[in-house]
Amino acid sequence: VSTREGGFSDTCHITVSVPTYSVTFQDWDGTILKTEQVEQGKSATAPANPSRDGYTFTGWDKDFTNVQSDLTVTAQYTKNIVYYTVTFLDWDGTELYVEQVEEGKDAVGPTSNPTRDGYTFIGWSKPITNITSDLTVIAQYQQNIVYYTVTFLDWDGTELHVEQVEEGKDAVGPTSNPTRDGYTFIGWSKPITNITSNLTVIAQYEQNKIYYTVTFLDWDGTELHVEQVEEGKDAVGPTSNP
Repeated sequence: VSTREGGFSDTCHITVSVPTYSVTFQDWDGTILKTEQVEQGKSATAPANPSRDGYTFTGWDKDFTNVQSDLTVTAQYTKNIVYYTVTFLDWDGTELYVEQVEEGKDAVGPTSNPTRDGYTFIGWSKPITNITSDLTVIAQYQQNIVYYTVTFLDWDGTELHVEQVEEGKDAVGPTSNPTRDGYTFIGWSKPITNITSNLTVIAQYEQNKIYYTVTFLDWDGTELHVEQVEEGKDAVGPTSNP
């Protein structure tokens, strides 16, 4: 302040105190990176960019220019995108498909399921969800069940029984053996085990043996010898002539 009276001039100096504020820079986990005192209205100076494994630093969560109060500023990050290779192989080792999958995501796999003659595809050897490393998976199959028709015929061509039999298994046959007058059933014309194709089998019989009684009498009716003789065969008679 200046005044002039009687030719004299006086000057008065007034000092104004400027407030300061504390600006703290911290990492994502709360670690203090830097603390700075900043005059009101001035800007803080950030520390060197911090680092974090698997992430990229993208800046700070608050503006630290024109500081008007105490301030805590936190480092911001974006997670790095990591990709893993998922390889799909067929049962014989043939490569079906290779896919790059973002970490934690699920693989998609081939656009269509693989095929194998006589088998049905049932999935992959390992889960293809939440991928966290390179992975090789192998196609899994279940063998198809094949059935064959086994037909049982009697000696005269009459159908006795028809059965569906799983490949490689044994047929069972009719619930009871067939019969034929004067004959004894002895089995089927072909084996009915380990069936690998459609099959027709015919009942096999053996003719029953018939015996007749031959009685030898003497002139006076005395019984000399009795013998059982198979039909069509010759009798032998007593061991010595009467």
